[in-house]
Amino acid sequence: MKYKITGGRYGGEVAIGRVSDEFFENYGGMESDELVEKILEIEETDEMDGRCWWDIDDVEHINAAYSDGGFVIYPINENGDEDWDNEIRCDGNHLYGREAYSYTGEEDHVQGQLASPVLSFHSFEKGGFGDYYVETEEPFNPEKLFYSTVETDVGEFIDEVYYDQQQLEADYDYADTTGKGYYASCGLLVEKWHDKRENFTPEYVKELFEEWVD
Repeated sequence: MKYKITGGRYGGEVAIGRVSDEFFENYGGMESDELVEKILEIEETDEMDGRCWWDIDDVEHINAAYSDGGFVIYPINENGDEDWDNEIRCDGNHLYGREAYSYTGEEDHVQGQLASPVLSFHSFEKGGFGDYYVETEEPFNPEKLFYSTVETDVGEFIDEVYYDQQQLEADYDYADTTGKGYYASCGLLVEKWHDKRENFTPEYVKELFEEWVD
């Protein structure tokens, strides 16, 4: 049996990237609305090295649903169509989270840490953020659906999706969204506290599943 898994209808694109010390001095800690207005004003200027916000992404680049939107699962019938009458709704099981937060630099626990100034910019959108497909010999079991998250200054987003301990690949063929607004933050990213995706190897994820089962 084949199923399509889709996340919530709200989420969007996030770019997190390193900026200059001067940029941080000018905009670090600025309120989101004011910072958004400023970024849209200075895009593609020398102040942003000629880049748009989505180009500043050497830390993270995300395009996903919010993590609290849950999942909808549609059986795919023999004609390849979604069986909307038998949809399944569930929250999924949270397997792990990756942190990509920044700080003002005034926090006591940040003092003395190796940190880089970063810009986090989020386009808040409504629509579809990719689908996941799975084929099973038995009916879909919501207890086998797991997901990971990436946590940022501008929201928490679905990162990876797993079924029966197997990572699923996102299909963006029918992804389509409508922009609703922007959020932004400029702060210091403590390098050793950034949970990079490559640190979550298949071997490590397998250990996390084993801990969950135990």
